[in-house]
Amino acid sequence: MQSTGKRRRSKEKRWSYAKLKKEAEQKKGAERKKEVEQCRV
Repeated sequence: MQSTGKRRRSKEKRWSYAKLKKEAEQKKGAERKKEVEQCRV
């Protein structure tokens, strides 16, 4: 029981980390888009 609980927790951690990474990448992309638009104008 304990080992399965540990495994599930680590899986959730990995998933949340991937989610945070994805959000950070999206934020970076949005910032880059803004910069490109400013350069164009």
